[in-house]
Amino acid sequence: MSPETNMVGKYLITAKIAEGGMGAIYKAKHPTLNRTVILKRLTLKKNAAITERFKREAELMMDFRNDNIVQVYDHFKEGNSYYIAMEYVDGVSLGDLIDKKRYIPNEIAVLIFREICKALKYAHDKTVIHRDIKPENVLISKEGEIKLTDFGIATSKDTEDDGLTSAGMTLGTPAYMSPEQISDTKAVDNRADIYSMGVVLYKMVTGKTPFPSNFTPDAIAQINRGEYTFPRKINPRVSPLLQKIIKKAMHHKVKKRYKDLQHIIDIFSKELKKKYKEQETINNTIKAYLLGKDVETIVKVKTSRTMGKTVKTAATAVSSNIFKIIITVIIVALVLAGCTFFAYYKGMHYEYLKANEYGALTVAVKIREKEKNPENNYVSAFLYESAGKGYKQVDNISFDFQAENENGSKFIILKSKKLYLKTSGYLLHVNYGNVNFQKDFYLSPRQVQKANKDMVDSEKIEFFYRTIPRLPLTVYYKVIDSSSKSDISNDIDFSIYVYKKWMSWKDFIKHKNYNDILVTGTTHRFLFKKDGYYSSFRKVYVEPDHPVLTMEVDLTPIPGELIVRSNYISPEVLLNNSPYYLSGGNYRKYIKIEPRKNEHRMLLSPGDYFLTVKKSGLTKTIKTSVETNKSARILINYNKTNNSLDLELQ
Repeated sequence: MSPETNMVGKYLITAKIAEGGMGAIYKAKHPTLNRTVILKRLTLKKNAAITERFKREAELMMDFRNDNIVQVYDHFKEGNSYYIAMEYVDGVSLGDLIDKKRYIPNEIAVLIFREICKALKYAHDKTVIHRDIKPENVLISKEGEIKLTDFGIATSKDTEDDGLTSAGMTLGTPAYMSPEQISDTKAVDNRADIYSMGVVLYKMVTGKTPFPSNFTPDAIAQINRGEYTFPRKINPRVSPLLQKIIKKAMHHKVKKRYKDLQHIIDIFSKELKKKYKEQETINNTIKAYLLGKDVETIVKVKTSRTMGKTVKTAATAVSSNIFKIIITVIIVALVLAGCTFFAYYKGMHYEYLKANEYGALTVAVKIREKEKNPENNYVSAFLYESAGKGYKQVDNISFDFQAENENGSKFIILKSKKLYLKTSGYLLHVNYGNVNFQKDFYLSPRQVQKANKDMVDSEKIEFFYRTIPRLPLTVYYKVIDSSSKSDISNDIDFSIYVYKKWMSWKDFIKHKNYNDILVTGTTHRFLFKKDGYYSSFRKVYVEPDHPVLTMEVDLTPIPGELIVRSNYISPEVLLNNSPYYLSGGNYRKYIKIEPRKNEHRMLLSPGDYFLTVKKSGLTKTIKTSVETNKSARILINYNKTNNSLDLELQ
């Protein structure tokens, strides 16, 4: 970039949006299109794979022509950097919208989600798998348009991978990855993206991800078993249909998921066709939601316009006087209905008609901005009404907490909507992070509340969230050979990431700041290494009240190869007396040994094996050893003339 002209190639830089170790993102002006664009810069490093993925992203996206995918205009190299010029979307990411709204109501969630499905379906039809679907990669413009972006780790069946993704490699965002993608990113198809879409929909309607955002053994086990809290248990307002779609899209077994996003698109299109017949209506509804308008109000305005058109069409057959009367009656009826609905929605009947029977309540949790819980930012509340000697839970109540910032302070307020409840004694439970608040109170009627200056609007109950002090953390680990299931903990090179570098565990526990660094309430990174094995990395967030961390880690031996050659077609080959063998490497599976003339190539974990060959009533067995990164060879010689069979180690 020229400091004098602020130019990159033919683009005029107008602002820097973000910068990191790998490069930067700029807002710029396109010289001929006369529009704002985004420039992504990747500084050339020694890591060729990252550079190739950056170029692959440009190549894939420049071929895309879809209204729901961010358009890439240009890709070029200047100096020591690569650049991608792409469409500028003036708006917010879906991730930011969820953080702001806490969760998204069903109807808006369906509108947004279907648009994402349409974008991803387009990519899938072009044999492109995104592999990093998450809310942060979905952009929503101020005009209500939905755009999918960031194909940086995408792959295509029509292009060679060129070693960018090796067997057993894991790429993506942990909380949104399918079980098979965690095992081996290379060996996935479009159903891995469909799984991630299910997680995105879960996050949209609950405000949470179903699984933790790290690669702990417990988290991976939960993902592999499909064990998570159903969305309706977190947010009772989630519709049964959305929960059903989430469950099928997120099924831990690949074969039980939707095979194609068109199935989901068709389901939602059927649900929406009566209200949303045009794309403009969908965009305007999403736009109105971004501006803070209530969903029900959006729908009601739309319905009234439709009724007006229907009446106008029918009125062409009658006199102008009758037409005016009908229009007047409808307008009056709509105004009265709207006023009645607005009054009911705002609780006016409680304020005036039932002011002696009902009181108003708002609940808030006050949090220091720096103590905002990074792992669980969802607040839940339960209300119990006094019933004789005990309490009975109040059903069908939603607090609908929304985040607010106090002006000029470093606090965030999670505040509920105003609730109208019968005058009675209550017990309130509020959960945030790992803290539970409880309060007994008596709710006075509105007539009494209005006479008290502190309760003119409602009775306010506020809790102040304090994080649990960090505690010393004790770490235990056990390392298992994934092939033999033996304990190899004593021979492990175990390291922890501190001071921006990896330090061996033995050196770390001798360090003077050991007790200050290894504490709860923070994220720790560990690396397990052993010669002849693939390394295993663990990033673990430890809750403030969990002073013990136990990790059981599987290390996979680096495999060798057994090559079996035959001079005659169709000998029956058995390995350890079985026609099947378990392949070595990170992505293991059972493979049947099929008869063939030339050769068998078997990727196996290191160890001893017995190879048995059967041919024309003859049986021979030979023992061989497979070593890491080496090839063992066996030659099968069958003499048809004298019907003899020999096995030879080479």
